[in-house]
Amino acid sequence: MRGLLPEDATIKAALRLRYKTETGLDLDKTNLRLLPYIQYVLMNEQIFDRAKLSREEAKIIKDLRDAGCLGVRNGKFQCTDRFWACMNEILYYTYVDREEK
Repeated sequence: MRGLLPEDATIKAALRLRYKTETGLDLDKTNLRLLPYIQYVLMNEQIFDRAKLSREEAKIIKDLRDAGCLGVRNGKFQCTDRFWACMNEILYYTYVDREEK
């Protein structure tokens, strides 16, 4: 199901560990469901619309900045390559309808 961690316990544990290692944060439902918006912002206008963020989501963005995963340059958000890779791996396993072998 889209936006949920996979049922496979090994993959679920690996994704949680990867996110925790890269960000210092737990991969909970709010963090997980915020990732597509973060990816969208980074690929497009590079500015977060505070009106679209809950207080909890705004705190996650702040925590990601504090952890060094997100930064701002010339008023636009950027991210590290490690965070980008981590985020996209998580999005792949939680949002992409993968062909199972």
